[in-house]
Amino acid sequence: MPLASKRIVLTRTADQAQVLASELKGLGAEVLDLPLLKIVDPDDWAPVDQALESLGQYDWVFFTSQNAVKSFWRRCRHRGVEPELIKSRVAAVGSATAEAAKKRGFRVFHVATESRGIALAKDLGAELKKNRVLLPRSDRANPDLPKALVKAGAVVTEVVVYRTVLPDEVDERSLEAIRAGKVDMIACFSPSAFHHLLGLGHLSQTQSFAGRLNFAAIGPVTAEAIRQAGFRVVVQAEVATIPGFIQALVRHYTNPRVPEKQAQ
Repeated sequence: MPLASKRIVLTRTADQAQVLASELKGLGAEVLDLPLLKIVDPDDWAPVDQALESLGQYDWVFFTSQNAVKSFWRRCRHRGVEPELIKSRVAAVGSATAEAAKKRGFRVFHVATESRGIALAKDLGAELKKNRVLLPRSDRANPDLPKALVKAGAVVTEVVVYRTVLPDEVDERSLEAIRAGKVDMIACFSPSAFHHLLGLGHLSQTQSFAGRLNFAAIGPVTAEAIRQAGFRVVVQAEVATIPGFIQALVRHYTNPRVPEKQAQ
């Protein structure tokens, strides 16, 4: 098995990690679950509700993550808004986010060619001039996309549909294994999860950790956050999906001398 005897830490939310953990175990890996994110409601739903009441005024709704889709969809249903009847065009970052939107009844008109939010502004370009864009996102979302949209001439309304916080309890055994350098790979799926790990694991207190830990990132935004902190990303999925992530991980261990396309 390609991942035999490899100890891999998963930092996804508990519900999101189940399928991935099962597949990695099937490939021979020992999986340590270390959920570092918990998705909770925003402090105030009023801005979202106001946007929903005037939804017909928006030309586009942009989704940059599956969590944004799920949270926005739940609020739509709570307020009696049927996704199938929304006239705004929907755009999504990545195939996984697009599929999550379609599954919940949103009509997806565009899927970004790159696995980062700013790609939506690059792809649609001049088409966005004077368009009204609703951007449901997290409380810690990267500001690059709204800035690029405004530069393209769009009128942007950002609303927080979910917050990312630390879980109430964190597995100390997994943290200790990381501190002791007894893991082969730490898989990160968002910058927020990585930054939580820095604090909990006290990794930022000594640079000696940088040379002892290997990170795998789901996409370029997460990889960039890890590298900026001085740690090395040895695996980065070419396609920011779970199958793409697994493929990159298997390729890394079966061809260790061949660097990942974007892992330098």
